Amino acid sequence: MKTILLSASLALALSASAWAADPSPAPSAVDLLSRDVKELDARLRDATEEIAALQKRLDEIEARLGESYGGVSPFNTIERRLEELEKDVDDLKR
Repeated sequence: MKTILLSASLALALSASAWAADPSPAPSAVDLLSRDVKELDARLRDATEEIAALQKRLDEIEARLGESYGGVSPFNTIERRLEELEKDVDDLKR
């Protein structure tokens, strides 16, 4: 019984001290939106810089190794197949 009374009085004392303290004024909606916009702007700037750095690295690699992906089109497919057939004909001629 003593522990119940002690815990109840402790809870009341803590809640009373919380009520007695002046709460800090809540930030306004404009301040919150302004902070969010600044954070989003910083994240966008970082992402843009990272994309630019990745594009630069990709350009360097493609300059060294050639284009990694030219896209598939019917012309590319036919052209590749014709090149393979020419190689096969050359092999048969030998």
